[in-house]
Amino acid sequence: MTDLNDTSTLAPDTPFWAIGDVHGRDDLLEALLTRLMPEGQPIVLVGDYINKGPDSAGTLRRLMALADNEQIITLRGNHEELLLRFLRRPRRFARAFLRFGGRKTLASFGIAELPEHPALYQCTQTRNALLEAMPKLGQWLHSCPYVWQSGNVSVVHAGADPDVALDDQPPITFPWGHPNSLTKPRKDGLWVVHGHTPVQEVEITQRRIALDTQAHHTGVLSAVKISSGKAEVLQLP
Repeated sequence: MTDLNDTSTLAPDTPFWAIGDVHGRDDLLEALLTRLMPEGQPIVLVGDYINKGPDSAGTLRRLMALADNEQIITLRGNHEELLLRFLRRPRRFARAFLRFGGRKTLASFGIAELPEHPALYQCTQTRNALLEAMPKLGQWLHSCPYVWQSGNVSVVHAGADPDVALDDQPPITFPWGHPNSLTKPRKDGLWVVHGHTPVQEVEITQRRIALDTQAHHTGVLSAVKISSGKAEVLQLP
């Protein structure tokens, strides 16, 4: 019987690092990137850079400044999806953005907090203030891919349908996940590295590696180095 937890089956084309959900902990992200970037290997961030934590603005500025660095791959999480929806249609999506922690993001940019039930004009004004604070934000978010793959290892934000090839799935599955992604193993030999689902420590099970150790709450930002047959965990601080 195949051992689905056996990391010896990991076979990326090249060793790489994956970093879990940052959620505004730019201090931890800075420390982790400072440690990992000199190695020169690809560094894939699984998404959810904003909301909940104290410095979404600093996190976004840091990652946008690295947009031309081919070593850094920034995937799109569901919190970035919500932010994009708010930027496109602020009147419709303001409440959803706020409900998922958007108030912390606005505060990190020094933007006045929206009331619990904002007026329509307030939603538009707030969206405009956010774009003024970071003019290319929407363009950069659109450039963030949903999936990155090396060999038999795929990195997404939340998960994927275990019964369907990744190329055949609706892209929106990756930032929001699939009901079976955490309970049903894939049969195609593909490993999936993801965040989104909180875990107390990095979890390796059923050819999945879960990285969201809730940095905004625990103060622990987790990463894993994937190489042939190995998954090496690193946590800061």
